[in-house]
Amino acid sequence: MKLLCGGNYYTGCRAVLFDKDGTLIDFKGMWLNWLDYVFNSLINRYELNQGVFKELEHAVGVNLQDKWIDPNGDMASGRMEKVKDSTAAYLCRYGGEFEEIRQTFINTVLASEAELDWASMTHPVPGLADVLKRLKDKNVKMGVVTADVTRRADDALISLGISTYFDVVVGADRVKETKPAPDMALFACELMQVSPRETIIVGDNITDVCMGKNAGTIASLGVLTGVCGKEQLSSEADVVLDSVADITIE
Repeated sequence: MKLLCGGNYYTGCRAVLFDKDGTLIDFKGMWLNWLDYVFNSLINRYELNQGVFKELEHAVGVNLQDKWIDPNGDMASGRMEKVKDSTAAYLCRYGGEFEEIRQTFINTVLASEAELDWASMTHPVPGLADVLKRLKDKNVKMGVVTADVTRRADDALISLGISTYFDVVVGADRVKETKPAPDMALFACELMQVSPRETIIVGDNITDVCMGKNAGTIASLGVLTGVCGKEQLSSEADVVLDSVADITIE
């Protein structure tokens, strides 16, 4: 049993499950650039004026120019289905059927896989490699639980040179229900052969923290490198840190 310390909070653990975007990886650098591509593609596809761009930003809770994300908005939730539905519902105001527009959104997302340079948009949060190394040195098992698809999560970890630190990667495509449901955390624990009561969740979103609680993990740590503020995370997290770099291991 290893001792993981965050601020004045101490608890033992055998495993740590990390969210990906906003926790390990700079959320804004990746996903706001992606959203800019998606919105511009949709506006061009439906021959709309650029004024609609701002309306779409408001619909999902972002300001791309200021790199701002509403912590209560659909984009901050990390749930692609919510972003798809909000975007499609808004574009219906300009004509067209919801399901057709939603499918166009899906096709645009698929096109982004090939057209965007994901590696150049993937940046680690400061101090990440050091924390992962210290956890590995203590024989703490580690996993990634992300609302992203597993393949892209694997690619991101490989591009950052940190994939070997993780024993398991569980994306939303590997479970029935995504966060805040406990499915990802429970599946990751099963794969690592550890109990949730021996596991800590680390994430930047309230959905990460609630996933941990719903799974019965020993603790949930919130970090402020993503979309949620301290007050929001403190309502559910056992402790809130500025970053994963502030996790100390003894």
